[in-house]
Amino acid sequence: MSLRNRSTALYRGLSDLKADLEIVASRHARAGRPLAVLGDMSAVALVLLRASIALRGAVGSALGTRTALRWIFHIDVWTDRIGAGLALPHPFNIVIGSGVTLGQGVTLLHNTTLQHAKATSIGDNVVLGVGAVVLADRTVGAGAFCGANSVVTRDVPAGATVVGVPARVLRGHEERS
Repeated sequence: MSLRNRSTALYRGLSDLKADLEIVASRHARAGRPLAVLGDMSAVALVLLRASIALRGAVGSALGTRTALRWIFHIDVWTDRIGAGLALPHPFNIVIGSGVTLGQGVTLLHNTTLQHAKATSIGDNVVLGVGAVVLADRTVGAGAFCGANSVVTRDVPAGATVVGVPARVLRGHEERS
């Protein structure tokens, strides 16, 4: 890998981390405690995640950052295709399989599993509730909301709200505003 590609990977990782941390900081600023981001566990998890992606792109190895992410947070990430603005409000017990693509502004709550497959795709500004599972080769459209403990067995249209096992679109919630 050329020096230019390595520096590009580092720069992209840092800019994505900046977008991620801005979301964490805005959450604390709304609560009137902007410096609380320094001790926020979701910020620590995001730093480790973005560092591992940037290091893999720059030097070909995550240099132990993914292991630290597993040991501390029980987060297993097997893909580098994660858009900017990722939010992990409660960053524990999350699995993102290889081949999964996450769009920008995605929110993953704890105990979320995204099964590995080349075609598993999560659109921009999607919220996956506590315990949500997206099975292999499924697409969750932009702006969709998957409720707690939903199991997505079919593609979810953009803007839809789905709940249940298997996940079904709620009537009247085909498009979220």
